Amino acid sequence: MKEQQTEVDENEELAPQEGKPREPFTQEQLNNFYQQYIEQLRPQNKPRILAALTGKTPQLQSAEKALLTFENKTQVGFYVEARLPLLRYLREKLQNYHLTIDIKVMPGTQQTEPYSPQEKYEFMVKKNPHLAELRQRLNLDLE
Repeated sequence: MKEQQTEVDENEELAPQEGKPREPFTQEQLNNFYQQYIEQLRPQNKPRILAALTGKTPQLQSAEKALLTFENKTQVGFYVEARLPLLRYLREKLQNYHLTIDIKVMPGTQQTEPYSPQEKYEFMVKKNPHLAELRQRLNLDLE
C-alpha cells in the first residue's frame, strides 16, 4: 500500500504544478541549469546516474516540454532514479513548474567496443580491408 502511495505522490509531482510560477525559458537556460545539476551530482558519489545524464542535452519540444534521449534501457533506469530531483531542480531554477521531461530510447547511438577476437578482427578489417588478404596469404586463424 505504501509503494502505491509513493508512486501516486511521484506521479503527482512529475505532472505540471498548477498555481505555481510558469515563466518562459530558453533552450540555453535549460541547458545551463541541466549542466549545473550534473555538476552537483559529482560529489554525491552516484557514478551510474552521473554517467547516464552526462553528455545528454534535454531538447525543448515545446514551451514547457523537454526530451532526453538515451542509448539503452539501462540508462533510462538510472535516469528514473534521478528524474524527480532533476525535475524539481529545473522547475525551481527556471521558475516554471509546468516543465515536463519526456524520454526516448534510440538504440544504436552508442558505439560498442570490439571484445572477442572475431569482433576485433572484423573491426580491423573494416578499417583496413587488406588485412583480410594478408590473413589468407599467411594462412592464419583467429584464436
